[in-house]
Amino acid sequence: MKGFITVLVLSLISASVFSYEPDRARSNQAHELAECAAFYSYGAVAVKRNGNSELSQELRRSADLALKLSEGLSNQETAMARFTMAAKEQGETINHDFSNISRLLLKSKDICKIAVTQPSTRYQYWLGQ
Repeated sequence: MKGFITVLVLSLISASVFSYEPDRARSNQAHELAECAAFYSYGAVAVKRNGNSELSQELRRSADLALKLSEGLSNQETAMARFTMAAKEQGETINHDFSNISRLLLKSKDICKIAVTQPSTRYQYWLGQ
């Protein structure tokens, strides 16, 4: 019994040592959501240029939601700063050429879908990091 308790205590300690604290997890999630807002914004522009205004509006709504969620986890000023930095970085990733949008899709499509539609699942992910 003593051995079992020792193992249990050690596993709890090691789990907390290797896990993010809630504040850090929230900050990382807020940062990720701002990046997703930039990703969806680029997507909205790209599909609108191809004549799909309905999908563009849907992506724009996803961008707005991602930014709002980011603001809720941090604040408006920080969320906008993160969004601006992410948009700049993503623009550089695609060389400011929408024909390279697949570079962003590969990196962000699946993560952003989960981040925006299942924020509690994504928060649990960040807690475990």
